[in-house]
Amino acid sequence: MPNRTATFPAIALLSVLLTYGGLLAIITCSVADNWSGQASLISFYLVFVAPVVMAVVGYRSRQARQTSAPHKWVYYAGFGYFIILPAALSLLILYDSFKQSEAERVILSKPLVK
Repeated sequence: MPNRTATFPAIALLSVLLTYGGLLAIITCSVADNWSGQASLISFYLVFVAPVVMAVVGYRSRQARQTSAPHKWVYYAGFGYFIILPAALSLLILYDSFKQSEAERVILSKPLVK
């Protein structure tokens, strides 16, 4: 019987948590119209650093994904980032354009002179 025990992927789970937590922080800041310097740093991480980190996490956990559930979910989270990030950014852009058009409609509907 093969030994299927593997070490717990703590570092990989931490990097997945940081990446998806950063994505959630960007979504929250964007929806609440409360952009900050920290959100700018997180967006820099999500665009330039996180794809490399998540690709490495997914690649390193590809063979261990049959050993345990945490390894399988780390694998899916690693490569799922490349689907979730474009979808989330597209939804944020659509939300922002809808919010701007709604604000313009409210401003233009008010008379300029009483």
